[in-house]
Order: sequence, then C-alpha cells, then structure tokens
Amino acid sequence: MAVKMFGNRGYVKTSMRELAVELGVRLPALQDCFGSKSSLYEACVQFVTDHTLALVAPALKRASETIRDGDLGNATSALEQLIDALVNGHARPGSQTWSRFLERSNRDGVVAGGGMLRDTVCGPIADASANLLALIGGRHTNDDETRVCALLLLGQVHAAHLICDEPSGSMYWSKIDASKIAIIKRQLRENVRAVVRAMTATPVLSTYSQPNFDWPLSV
Repeated sequence: MAVKMFGNRGYVKTSMRELAVELGVRLPALQDCFGSKSSLYEACVQFVTDHTLALVAPALKRASETIRDGDLGNATSALEQLIDALVNGHARPGSQTWSRFLERSNRDGVVAGGGMLRDTVCGPIADASANLLALIGGRHTNDDETRVCALLLLGQVHAAHLICDEPSGSMYWSKIDASKIAIIKRQLRENVRAVVRAMTATPVLSTYSQPNFDWPLSV
C-alpha cells in the first residue's frame, strides 16, 4: 500500500499520517517502526528492488556466466532470456504499481533510497546487455555504440511495459494474457536478432575484451 501511495501521489505529497490511515495503523506505531518518511520510502525501494532482482536473477546469472566464459554460441540466447525475464516481470500482477512507484520517484527526483535499484538491478542489466552485444559483435566492452544499442534494446522492453500496463489504450486489447505476452516476446526476440545481424555485418574497429565485473556473478 505504501508503494502504491508513493507511486500515485509522489514522495512530497504523501504524509506519514495518510500512510498510517491507509495501512490501518496508528501514526505513532508507524513512526516507531520506520522512524521517518524517508526510512519508510527506503524500505519501499528495498521491497521493489528485492522482488525485481528475484525475477531477473536466473537470466542475469546466465548472462554473467556467458560473458565470463566468452561463450559466443550462447550469447544471443542469453540476451533473449534476459529480455524475456524483464517482460515476464512487467506482466506479473502488481508490477504496474512497482513501475509507477519507480517512474514517479525518478520524475520527482527523490533522493531517499535513490541508487539502490540502479546499482543492484538496472546497472547490472544494462552492463550484461552491453557486454553480451560486445561479445556477439567482437567489440570492446566500452564501445559507445554497443552500449547505446543495448540501452535502446532495453528501452523497447519499457515500451512492452506500457503495453502491459494499459493494453486497451495502446493495442486495443481487453487484457494481457499468455498469448499476448508471447506476441511481445516474439517481436522483441526478432528485434534482438536484427541487432545481432547488423552488429556481425558491421566492420569492427576494436576487438572484444573481457570485462572487469563490478557486479557479482552469483546473483
């Protein structure tokens, strides 16, 4: 409920008193538990971070192992699995509330808890995607074009989230079900393969280098 309220109203406009009413507890009890609104907000960020990481952990682990081993044969499927995991996360019940919370926090520039999700989930996903593309294209892991390409691919996952969030508005679907998710995944995989074909057909100016990981392999 706190995640939903922060997402709908924003950090500044949500008071501890209102949160206590919605949560069905007395204000002193809420203050005794969390101390302050910023501490409660940080707990919400931790909640969203933990649940998001649990959804993508298997795919992120496979990606990190593929990169570590320089396993070119599995690089494309590892990237597809990572993107599938993100789509599955967006389609899960409650994910719209989490996404709205994060988007509102970014828009409002909330500092409390800021960086936790970026450092724990978003950063590793972006790094893994870029390093997989670097492996596929035989490029340097710090290649700017490769990283931009990876971030644009992840941006398409965000577009998929918008479809899942409001299927009637964007696709005129009455609801999101397994068949609709399959369509989204299939199209995203085609987009990944198109990028892979383009990268392998483009002359390489630098060669692939093993990345120095600053995130754990055992996620």
